[in-house]
Amino acid sequence: EVVDQFHGRMRLKYLRQENAGLAAAREQRAKGALDQAIETIKSVREKHGDSPMLRDLEREIEAERQLLRKREAVTGTASEAKKRIAASQWDSARVLLQKTLKEYPGEPELTALLDGIERGLSEQQARKEKEEALKKSRVLEGQGRDADALAVIDAALQVYAGDPELFSARAALAMRSAERQRAGDLSGRMQRIQAAIDRGQFDAARQDLDEARSQFGEQSSLLRLADEIELKRRMVEHEANAKVIEQLIEKGALAEAGPRLHQALSANPRDARLLKLQQLLAAESAFLETLQTIEQHLDNKRLDLAENMLRNASGARPPSDAFKRLVQRLAKEREKLSADRANALKKAADLSRRGSLEEAAAILRSLIDQNPKDAEAIQALTARGARVDERDPELGQTPLMLAAAAGRTKRSRPRFPPAHACCTHLQL
Repeated sequence: EVVDQFHGRMRLKYLRQENAGLAAAREQRAKGALDQAIETIKSVREKHGDSPMLRDLEREIEAERQLLRKREAVTGTASEAKKRIAASQWDSARVLLQKTLKEYPGEPELTALLDGIERGLSEQQARKEKEEALKKSRVLEGQGRDADALAVIDAALQVYAGDPELFSARAALAMRSAERQRAGDLSGRMQRIQAAIDRGQFDAARQDLDEARSQFGEQSSLLRLADEIELKRRMVEHEANAKVIEQLIEKGALAEAGPRLHQALSANPRDARLLKLQQLLAAESAFLETLQTIEQHLDNKRLDLAENMLRNASGARPPSDAFKRLVQRLAKEREKLSADRANALKKAADLSRRGSLEEAAAILRSLIDQNPKDAEAIQALTARGARVDERDPELGQTPLMLAAAAGRTKRSRPRFPPAHACCTHLQL
């Protein structure tokens, strides 16, 4: 019973507080403080829970608040639209009214104002809009935006169809635009042709030029490009031919380079590069003949002559592969000759010890024939001469005469250097 009494007192207290909140909300509503009244209802609901009276009062206040907002929006829009109409801002006023009517459709005051604006677009206003369109079109044309300029006049013609001034302005603009377009197309085509010329694509440039002449006629600029194509084509061909000749000379293909150079000089006898290549070809031909002569000396075992010519030719230019091969061949020939000579001397000594003096003398004579200044061979043959005199006086005289002719000393050194040092002075 005590608990029930406690709950009853508490409920009574809550009811009193809820009624006080409702009374406060109604009082605020009566004063026009609708937003504050809504907040009061929310506060009562949070403290004491929801109730039918709270919901009903909230709906009434919310409906009243929406009505008030509508009235304020309509009144404000109507006032602002009237100001814009007074300032002849017809389009701006119309947009404002249409926006508010979209939110509150059918509002009588706003509808009446909008109808008045539509009816109030007089001839003066139409003239102003046409002038603005023409002015904007001229500005766009000055910026090079012909398509946009035409679009502005076309838009005005949709509003004022058949207007003579707009129609005449559009025709003149279209003619000027076509002329500029033609000039732009010609300029673009010329740039494309020039780019092809600069890349060396002369056939493509010529084909594009022929198409341009068919489209634009015999323009002086196109004739100039035709001359440039032919001039640069000849220059490139001349440069390529000179490069081929230079490469042939570098590879040593002088027989092929000569006729090409002669033909090129016939067409361009004063060309500095061709004249320089002519000098280079002559020098290379002389150098090649020198190498061929050296090779003949090596074939004939005239190693001293070959070595002297290699020495003279070594400083003339950087060594080529052919020159290096000849130096290496000379070294090998020297090495082989040295080895053959050593074997021959050894064989002659062996034959002499066995008593085959004639055979030994023949080997030594062969060495002396190869090198009349071979002191070691002369010494060996002379040393065996006394022994040979007893059997063959004629054979015994030979080494003595050879020795006298050679002017040797008793301890003369051999003429041939070691094989590994025979060509070290040559620049490889």
